[in-house]
Amino acid sequence: MVTTATTSRFGDLLALRAAVARLGESDAFAWWRSHALTEAGEYALPRIFRRAPTLAAVHLALMAARLRHDEAMPKEPVVHLFNLGEAFEGAFERWLIERKAEGWTPELRTARPTGTVADALREAGIEPGSEPADGDRILLGSLRPPDLENATSRRRIATRLAAAYAASDRGRLVVPYFRVES
Repeated sequence: MVTTATTSRFGDLLALRAAVARLGESDAFAWWRSHALTEAGEYALPRIFRRAPTLAAVHLALMAARLRHDEAMPKEPVVHLFNLGEAFEGAFERWLIERKAEGWTPELRTARPTGTVADALREAGIEPGSEPADGDRILLGSLRPPDLENATSRRRIATRLAAAYAASDRGRLVVPYFRVES
């Protein structure tokens, strides 16, 4: 059974991830190869995913974003906005699949962004960060595994990761991440 607390815990992260995923879509800043949240996706996906087309579109966009981020990460234990650790991601994925089965339609802002990345982040309710880019990644610091187990800490981490996308530009993704120390 899904409680309001579970929906809030995962729903807040879903909204944050969806906002950044929308920025990366092919018709926006083109950081990954996805059209799920574009007008084309809005037209096609309801014909394929009748029960929960909006959630299916977001799920597809999140998978495209995660793949692109995972490819950009150094070969060490790290977390990024679309992968906060396998234990958490497993629970998030199960929650998302359950919501799709229920036909749930989240209230998300997925309008096509305009202006700069910082402008688009602000439009999505995310205050842009000012971390300088070091190539195609931004190391925001180090975390310990307990930091990822606490919901309040995880929310703060996800918000900081989302804000750091301000270092990106159209066609140039700069992936923010944290190193995970043992």
